[in-house]
Amino acid sequence: MADVFVSYARGDKTRVAPIVAAIEAQGWSVWWDPAITPGQEFDRQIAAELKLAAAVLVVWTPHSVTSRWVRGEAREGADRGTLVPVRFDAAELPIDVRALHTTELDEWSKDQRSPQIREVLNALGAIIARERKLPPLLPNSDAAQAAARSEGDRIAICVLPFTNMGGDPEQEYFSDGITEDIITELSRWRLFSVRSRSASFRYRGAAIDLRQVARELNVRFVVEGSVRRLGERIRTSVQLIDAETGSHVWGERFDRRLDEIFAVQDRVVQTIVSTLVGRVQVSDAERARRKPPSSLAAYECVLRANALPWDDPDGAAEAVRLVKKAIELDPAYGFAYALLASLRQQQWSEDAGDSDAALDEAYALAMRSVALDDGESTCHAILGHVCVRQRSYELAVQYAQRAVELNPSNQWNAADLGAILVYAGRSEEALTWFSKAREIDPYFDLAWYWRAICLAYMTMGRYADALSNLSHARVRTYRYVALAAGCHAQLGDMERARASTVECLASRPNFSIAQFKRKEPYKNPADAQQVAASLRMAGLPDFVEPAWVSEVLHFWFAELGEDHWFVKRPDLDVRIRDRFLPLHERILAQHESVASGGRAVLAAVIVLDQFSRNMFRDTPRAFAADPSARQLASAAIKQGFDAAMEKSERYFLYLPFEHSEDREDQALAIDFIARLGNEDWTRDALAHKVIIDRFGRFPHRNAILGRNSSPEELALLTQEREQWF
Repeated sequence: MADVFVSYARGDKTRVAPIVAAIEAQGWSVWWDPAITPGQEFDRQIAAELKLAAAVLVVWTPHSVTSRWVRGEAREGADRGTLVPVRFDAAELPIDVRALHTTELDEWSKDQRSPQIREVLNALGAIIARERKLPPLLPNSDAAQAAARSEGDRIAICVLPFTNMGGDPEQEYFSDGITEDIITELSRWRLFSVRSRSASFRYRGAAIDLRQVARELNVRFVVEGSVRRLGERIRTSVQLIDAETGSHVWGERFDRRLDEIFAVQDRVVQTIVSTLVGRVQVSDAERARRKPPSSLAAYECVLRANALPWDDPDGAAEAVRLVKKAIELDPAYGFAYALLASLRQQQWSEDAGDSDAALDEAYALAMRSVALDDGESTCHAILGHVCVRQRSYELAVQYAQRAVELNPSNQWNAADLGAILVYAGRSEEALTWFSKAREIDPYFDLAWYWRAICLAYMTMGRYADALSNLSHARVRTYRYVALAAGCHAQLGDMERARASTVECLASRPNFSIAQFKRKEPYKNPADAQQVAASLRMAGLPDFVEPAWVSEVLHFWFAELGEDHWFVKRPDLDVRIRDRFLPLHERILAQHESVASGGRAVLAAVIVLDQFSRNMFRDTPRAFAADPSARQLASAAIKQGFDAAMEKSERYFLYLPFEHSEDREDQALAIDFIARLGNEDWTRDALAHKVIIDRFGRFPHRNAILGRNSSPEELALLTQEREQWF
């Protein structure tokens, strides 16, 4: 009784021998044709060995696919769930085994440590362990432990032959083709254990009880459907049944024109499969949710974790707890390691500090997930996400592409590749993959997907498209609101830009463009600058806003308010001096570096231009900081910070020009302040300009600054303002 039965064509013996050697090197016994002794009945001994073997390895080549013996042995192994197929020379596989994952060995160098043969050995180890009810025999192999996870951890499903509701023979081919394609595509999902075509097609044309079928094939879910011609259209109907409860989980109809049906068959199949996957996951997640936590299996822990809102801190924390529990229950669960890697990567993204410890941990977890389950496409996709954040762009794209190769029907994989390509500087190409995700699943609607599309369009300068796609996201975390603010600003809608900026800073008070850029790993510096410029235009700060900025702005606009901005009260002067004098001196000494970002510059200007008049009233120091205030205001206006400010905020940013004794500054003040549309502010600015145009200085400052006043200046000081014009 051998552990592995090897089925192959006699002419391929030299190719098969190294495979047999690799299997035997693991301590497993192998039966293959050289073991037959002369004179024995071929058929009887083959049948006996095939029945007793724990696993069946079939070697497909252009020779073996034509052998009825090899095809029969493969069909026997597939029906028993013990078949492991490999292929050389891209041999065209028999139709009834195309649904099974087949390892390509053309590039195998006969190195027993290579990924190709390791994949084969892992699969054999899992089946041998299951059939013999023994632990896997691959010593010290993480991948072997993963492969040995029980079939019970995967969802068993079968696809019954779709019923041809008409008599057209060509339609019969189509209904069979749809069924076979769905089996093939479902088999790409490691989530499922899919029954073979030969097992499912036994029930063709028979009046069947779905629960009986489920018992006989040992499956949890049954897919059934039909194909019907309606005039010049073909209708494909499909439904998913939960065999445990008999309940109808999901159903849908797909109508296509008769002349296009074969051209769009792949798209119909992908849509059916992706929706089936989603509905099965939702159904299982709901069942897991109803279970008490103490009874959750590893798979159910992962289901519950995946269904939680990761954008919510509490949801993310609970997801981490559940995934850790899954790993504790099943230390070889590669998919669980991948989810934990993704959660750690998100933790790094949300961390305002400079530590990369969480990202390093994410990388280690993602690498382990791939080592444990190299055939799970999601493990590769998440490793790609981690690599791109480590700015290993080529590796990131390779892992994401590998995920798509492993499972082209996975809409997440297509979207993941798109998101990674955006950071790699390939936004145009990324849009193709984003579209592909929605082609596979028209209901694909994850928030991160819309955000990634938004980023792609922003790097291309297409802000209306960016904003339109971002609006589909059903979450409003600070990251999404910040991007919305930038898009609104670029489109000239400053009212919405300001509102989004306020919302962003309320949600994330320590938000800064510098930190945002650090966690958005663009390969192309121009892409990073494009997005950063948009955020800056919306009024978001370049660096983390110091606490004094909020204190100054809140005091001036909320505590004090418009009624007290220009009053002369000794008690108010003392209050401002006691509270803000040290800050005033620090900003005055370091004004070129103490403030960055629109709000910080505005606060610094108020301290230097307005607080100086309160703190040092009737002394030369009341005006000493005016040049520094104008310098800060000029820089802010050049960077467009004023565009994102409220009118009252812009007024105080412009006031240093009105306070200047330079005629050019006065002209700027009139230009800036008149735009605000406030008649009182404009009248004050005009009054100051008249004085400077006439005298070249403010006469009321002469006595304070020790300057002599002319008779005309002295006369002005006794006049009402209306008499100045």
